[in-house]
Amino acid sequence: MYAIKDHTKPASIAWNETIQIGNQIFAFKIDTGSDVNIISQDAFKKLRAKSKLTPTKTKLSSFSGHEINIIGSSNIKCSKNGKSLILKFFITNVNTESVLGLQACIDLGIVAKIPPAPVEVIHQPTEKIIKIYSDVFDQPHVLRCNPFHINLQPCVKPIQAVCCKKTESRLKVKLEAELKRMTDEGFLEPTEEKTVWSHPMIASMKQNDDVSIFMDCRNLNKYLTADYYPLPFIEDDFSNIKGSQYFSLFTSPQAYMQIPLDEESSSICTIVTPCGRFKFKTIPYGFKRATDISHTVFSQIFHAIDGVFVYVDDILVYGKSKDEHNRRLIEVLDRARQYNLKFSKAKLQVDKSEIRFMGYVLSKDGAKFDKTNIEAIKATPPPINKQELQRFLKYNAGKDLAVACALSRSPLKKSSMCCVEETKVIPAHTLLCATEERINEFKKSLKEDDILQNVITYIKDGWPKYPSWIKSDARKYYNIREDLRFAGDLLFCDTKLVVPLKEKLEVLKQLHATHQGLKACQQKAKLLYFWPTMLKDIENYIAGCLVCQGSLKPDGVNKPVVSQNSPELPWIKIGIFFVHAERRDFAVITDYFSKFLIVKPINVKTVKAVTTIIEEVCATHGLPLEIVTINAPPFNTPEWKQFLKAYDINFSNPSDDLLEKHGDIAKALIENSISANSALFLAILEYNSTPKYGLQSPSELLMGRRLRTGLLVPKTMLMPNFDISKAIAAMKKGLGVLNKEKCGCLVNSNHL
Repeated sequence: MYAIKDHTKPASIAWNETIQIGNQIFAFKIDTGSDVNIISQDAFKKLRAKSKLTPTKTKLSSFSGHEINIIGSSNIKCSKNGKSLILKFFITNVNTESVLGLQACIDLGIVAKIPPAPVEVIHQPTEKIIKIYSDVFDQPHVLRCNPFHINLQPCVKPIQAVCCKKTESRLKVKLEAELKRMTDEGFLEPTEEKTVWSHPMIASMKQNDDVSIFMDCRNLNKYLTADYYPLPFIEDDFSNIKGSQYFSLFTSPQAYMQIPLDEESSSICTIVTPCGRFKFKTIPYGFKRATDISHTVFSQIFHAIDGVFVYVDDILVYGKSKDEHNRRLIEVLDRARQYNLKFSKAKLQVDKSEIRFMGYVLSKDGAKFDKTNIEAIKATPPPINKQELQRFLKYNAGKDLAVACALSRSPLKKSSMCCVEETKVIPAHTLLCATEERINEFKKSLKEDDILQNVITYIKDGWPKYPSWIKSDARKYYNIREDLRFAGDLLFCDTKLVVPLKEKLEVLKQLHATHQGLKACQQKAKLLYFWPTMLKDIENYIAGCLVCQGSLKPDGVNKPVVSQNSPELPWIKIGIFFVHAERRDFAVITDYFSKFLIVKPINVKTVKAVTTIIEEVCATHGLPLEIVTINAPPFNTPEWKQFLKAYDINFSNPSDDLLEKHGDIAKALIENSISANSALFLAILEYNSTPKYGLQSPSELLMGRRLRTGLLVPKTMLMPNFDISKAIAAMKKGLGVLNKEKCGCLVNSNHL
C-alpha cells in the first residue's frame, strides 16, 4: 500500500533521502508503510534514462482506500551507500513526492529491520540501558523528519527589520561564538541574500555570562494561519495506566528548536545580527504554534509503541512488569536514535514506582490528583481586587493566553514537590554600577510608588486586554509595555531605569549638577532614565535654576565647530590656552578629535608651569604630534621650542575658532561650579561624559569607554569598547599580580 499525504490533517513525519539515478541526484520520501516504489510522471521524464515505460494492470490505493492513478511501470537502476540495483517503480500522473517502499529501503541499506531487544539487555538495570543509549542524551540537534512549512495569511505584506544597532565589542565576540555554535549544529544558516522577510535579533545574557540568541517573532505571529493541532485530554489515556508498576519520564530540551523548516519557511525566519543575516533552519523560540507542532511531531515519532504517552515534549513510558517496561523503554530510545531526537539527562526519571506528571501522581493504583496542587489552591489568598479575581477565574482563548495559569503565578511558599531548577536569565542591564546603599534607596522608593507598583503587577500577571481596564495613572505605561522589565527589584524600560516619583527631584539635581544646558541634560537622561514626563520636567527644572539664569551656559557645545585639517586619530592634535575666571588663571587643554576637555589651575604663566601640566597630562594620554596655541608668551620663547623639540612635537597657531569656543565653555563651567558651590572636576567630568553633535561622548572617542558620574549607570555601559574577557580571566588566575623577576629589576619587597 502507498501512504499518500492528506493535506487536511497536520503535517506528517517523513524521512527524505537522496538516490543517484544515472548522473543525477533525486530526493525520495522514505515510506516503510508502502509495498511499492512510486515516482511522478514529471520526475520520470527528467531521468533521461534508457528505462522504458511499460503498461501495467496493477492497481494501487492509499491507506484511506482511494485509488491512485497509475500510467505504467519501469525498471530503474538506483545507487545509494555504494549499493546499486534495479528497482521497479510505478509511474503516476499525480503531482506528488517520489516514494521508496520498505523493501527498496532495506535493499539499499537505508533502513534495517531492528530485532526485538535481546533478553539479556531487557533484564539489565535501567541505568545500564540508559548508558547504552548515551548518545540520545547529547546536546539537541536537528530532527530527521519532514520539514515544517509555515503557512501565512493571504495578501500579507512582508516586514523587513531595520539594521542592527551597534554592539559593544565584548558582547559581539560572544554573539559571534553563539552564532557559530548554532550554525555548526544546524539551527542557523548564514545568508547573503536579502530575503523578503527579516526580523530583529534578541540577545539575552545568562547568569553564567553566556548569550542566548532568539528571533523576535511578534510580527510573524500576527499573520500565521489558524491551523489547529489539538492537544490530547490526558485523562483519556490514563485509563490504560492502572496496574502499571514501573514508570519512566523523558523530556526533550528545546523540543521545537529540533524540528526543521523547509527552505521557504527558513527564508521567512531570517534575523538581522551585527554579524550579518542568518536564517533559522528550525522552528525559532517564540513561534506562536511551537507547542502544538512539537506535540504532533513527537506523537508521530512514537506512534504505535504500546505503553507510551506523549504530551508536547514529555514522553511517559509505563509497564506492568519490569520486562514490559524495559522493552518499551528500549523501543522509545531506539525510535529517538532513529529520528536524532535528544532527551535531557538532568530531567530524566527512570524506573519509578510512582511519578508526578501533568498535575497527577501515577502509580499502580492509576492516576490521582497531585495533593501539592490541591494544597496550593487551598493556600491561595482570596482576591482583593478585580485583576486578582480575573487571574484566578484568565478564561481566555488559547491564542490570547500570553501568561501562565493562576497556580504557576501564585505557587506555595514552600513545596515538597521536587523540580529541576531552570537556568536563570539575568539581563546585564540590571547590574547597576552604584553602591548597594544607593540602589537600596532606589528600591525602597519604587516600593512606595503606588503607580509603578501597579505597573509591576501588570508585568507579572499580564496587562488587561483593554486599556480602559488599566488604572488611570498606569495607562501612561501601556504603549511601552513590551519594553518594560522587572528584574532585581528594579523596573526598566528597555535598558533605562524607570524612576519612581520620590527619586525624580534627586535625579533632576544630578542631571543638572554641573549646570550644563538643556540639550546636554536631556540627551544624557535619555540614555539612562525613563519616566513619562521626563524631558518636560528637565526643561522646567533648568528654567527655574537660579545659577543658570543670567550666566553663560555651555550649550554652545551642541553647535558644531568646524575645524580645518581635523586629525584622523585621537590625541594627535591638541590645543592649549589660558582663561581667566573668578580671579584665577586656568590652563585649558582640548583634543581636536574628541573635543575632550582638561582644565588645570595655573599660578604663573611660565614655560615651566605649562610644561609641568602638559607632562602630567601626557603621562595619561600619550604624546601628541601637534600642539596648537597662540604665538604669545610663554609660547614664543626658546624654552618652549626646546621642549617641543625634545619630545618630537610640532607647533602651530590656531587657524579656526575651536580654541575660542572651548575657552568660552571652560569659563562657563568654572563660573557655574563656583556659583553653585560645587566641585570643578565634576563639571569637567559631566562635560566629557556627555554625547555631542550626535556622536559618542568625548571620553568614548578618546579612551573607548564611558566615564562613571554621580548618575546610576548600568555596568554594561561602562564596559570598554574592546574584549576584556581575557584580562578578567587572567586576573582571576592571579596572572595580573606584579612579578618583580619578570620586570627585569630588583624591587624591595617591603615596598610592594
